[in-house]
Amino acid sequence: MKWFNIIAGISSIISLFISCFVADKVIKISKKLKIDSSTNVGKQTAIGKDNNISGRDMK
Repeated sequence: MKWFNIIAGISSIISLFISCFVADKVIKISKKLKIDSSTNVGKQTAIGKDNNISGRDMK
C-alpha cells in the first residue's frame, strides 16, 4: 500500500505539470490567432428560402 501511494502521488504531480504545459500552449495559440470573442455582431441579414439569420458570420 505504501508503494501505491508513492506512485499515485508521483502520477498526480506529473499530470499537473502536463496540464499546465497544455494550458500554456492553448493560451499561446489563441493569442497568436487573435480570436474575436467580442459580442459585436454587426449587421444581420436574412438570406435563403426560409429566411435564416446568419449571425456573427455577417459583418
